[in-house]
Amino acid sequence: MIAVGVLTLSGGPTAAHPIVTPFDVAITFDEYVFPTVSDSTGQVVQGPGGSTSSGYNLIDDATGQKLAADNGDLADMTFTYATSPGGAASAGNRPDLRFRQLVSGRQITGRTHFSGNSGSPDPGTRQWYEVRVEFAAHLDVREVELNLASSNTAGLAWEFTTLTFFDADGTPFSTPPTVPAYLDATGSTGSPSTGNYLWADTQTVVGVGTDATQPGSNGTGDGVLWVSAAQTGVNGPRIGGFVWRTTLEDVRGTSNGPTQFSSSFREVRVRGDISRDAVADVRVAKSASSSTVEQGESLDYTITVENAGPDPAAAIEMVDVLPDGAAFLSAEIADGWSCDLPTVGSTGTVSCTTPTLEIDAVAAIVIQTMVSPDAPLGQLANTATVSSASVDPEPDNDGSTASVEVVPAATTTTTTTTTTTTTPPTTNPVLPPDPPSPTTTTSTTTTTTNPVLTPGPPSPTTTTPTTTTTTPVIAPTATEPGALLPQTGSDLDGSWLVGIVLLLGSGAFLVALGRRPDSG
Repeated sequence: MIAVGVLTLSGGPTAAHPIVTPFDVAITFDEYVFPTVSDSTGQVVQGPGGSTSSGYNLIDDATGQKLAADNGDLADMTFTYATSPGGAASAGNRPDLRFRQLVSGRQITGRTHFSGNSGSPDPGTRQWYEVRVEFAAHLDVREVELNLASSNTAGLAWEFTTLTFFDADGTPFSTPPTVPAYLDATGSTGSPSTGNYLWADTQTVVGVGTDATQPGSNGTGDGVLWVSAAQTGVNGPRIGGFVWRTTLEDVRGTSNGPTQFSSSFREVRVRGDISRDAVADVRVAKSASSSTVEQGESLDYTITVENAGPDPAAAIEMVDVLPDGAAFLSAEIADGWSCDLPTVGSTGTVSCTTPTLEIDAVAAIVIQTMVSPDAPLGQLANTATVSSASVDPEPDNDGSTASVEVVPAATTTTTTTTTTTTTPPTTNPVLPPDPPSPTTTTSTTTTTTNPVLTPGPPSPTTTTPTTTTTTPVIAPTATEPGALLPQTGSDLDGSWLVGIVLLLGSGAFLVALGRRPDSG
């Protein structure tokens, strides 16, 4: 759509809703993150006091499926392998933890060992090993099941195992049980409290407290067994992880020789939801319609917003602060977007939002501006930025600047050519009077009165009878150049004068005088 000076109100980006993806995976330790080992290799920690941790990316956060290779998203679980401070670091005197490859599959095996004879027939020294598994914060784990083996086996020492579940803060759902020394223990298997399970039958050893002890019968925790968090009463808030620990207590008599035990962690099944913020690489690119613009010309900016994924982006906002010297005219807005626009003819901020932008979606917004006639010459830079409520793994591409060169407006030159023509004045030739024609004497009385064209008062006009024959002179009229105007007057002695005034074209005149003969 196209908006011209339209103000569309929007509330701006809001907090994104987390993406929730269910998952149900079984970790069998055959996954790519765990070492490929044989029975004699794969040791990860050895006592006394050994400890090491590893984070594993095992679940595709987008699909909830188990990964066959690292996809670069978040680590899902942290395994911490640890052994007790007691014991001696030797091939025959340990605790330790190692990965083992068996016919039935790969597993984590813990081993404890007591060498020589016990110094006392009374219960005494303990060794332990444990695996602590913590689930990442984006996993909302609702159920956990473990496949364990040989947790409470008969022998010359007392072997027992505890399993404790804890919440998202790492706090046990209830206080783990305290297992007293063998002679004080009542022996039990089951869940003594919420979030705890115990395999601690005391029937696995007989003759404790005598000079010679003997193996009893395997406890109910021996062999392969499954135990779940639900069996311990954990059904509600999310499970943060668990600790599996096997302990060996030396209860041998002085006549007994060395003894060793092992137990195994074979598999863990985890179900729940992956709850996480969307991860979306939202990027912006900006271009101008020309690399140069004249003062007073229009200039278009095209702003392209793209979501490169991996998730749909939520609550996207594009902001373009128009620079001084560029006034807003109109905007072409992509479908699904709304914009706050400046008043036409002013600078200001263009702010456009959309609730969501799908993976690989592209939206274009075109802003038309007018460069001010007095805009400063040189570079005119305009920057657009984009943001979203999603986690952006590449923030460096969230801004883009278009620069144009402002040049002076072209000037229009009007050339006026003036031609001056000088025309010489027109001179009318002075025509001489025609020669007098032969006269015929007639008796004529003529009275002529003409204005005097020369300065001064005119002479009195006197009508005098005459007996003459006058032939008119052919000459221009009195109003045309060259006109001959007869004039009469009186001289100083009273004689009559006859005058002819010749008017010239330039406004001059010629006076011809003649004296009439004295009649007496």
